[in-house]
Amino acid sequence: MAEEGGTMQRISEEINTGEQCHDSLDTQKHELLSSHEQESLITQQQQEETLPQEKREKEEEEEVAKAVEEHPKPLVKKARKLLYRRLRVGVEDGRVFVGRFHCLDKQGNIILYDTLELRYVTGPSGAALNEPPPVEQRSLGLVLIPSRCRTSCSVECSIHEQMDLLSLDQS
Repeated sequence: MAEEGGTMQRISEEINTGEQCHDSLDTQKHELLSSHEQESLITQQQQEETLPQEKREKEEEEEVAKAVEEHPKPLVKKARKLLYRRLRVGVEDGRVFVGRFHCLDKQGNIILYDTLELRYVTGPSGAALNEPPPVEQRSLGLVLIPSRCRTSCSVECSIHEQMDLLSLDQS
């Protein structure tokens, strides 16, 4: 009987130890879940904070773009008037490019599309003085003409259109 009491006591001690371990595991699990939940809450709060900030930045960009669109600078107005018009651009080596104006970047480089390259061929020294030099031409498509190479630039249009373009200088 004494043995049964000792065995029962050991069993109850093991049960208590097991329950304590189980309680300890439950506590650790609860702490881990709590820390994970806290991390997810922090991450969620950060995302909620960045979303309004991104939204505000996007709205500011849209406002600036709208303001630029409504009140462009005078030089932008001039460049827009030239869009899709035929330009004749001369470069340092004597070639001439004739194409439609596509854009102008901050450095002053011009991009033309549907472009022809005209190259004046020097003839023999015995050629007549009154005859224009022969011209070789080839189709290039899209061309970027650096500002440092450009020697001349003119718009090919009627006299009325030229007067309209000149009137931009006064406004």
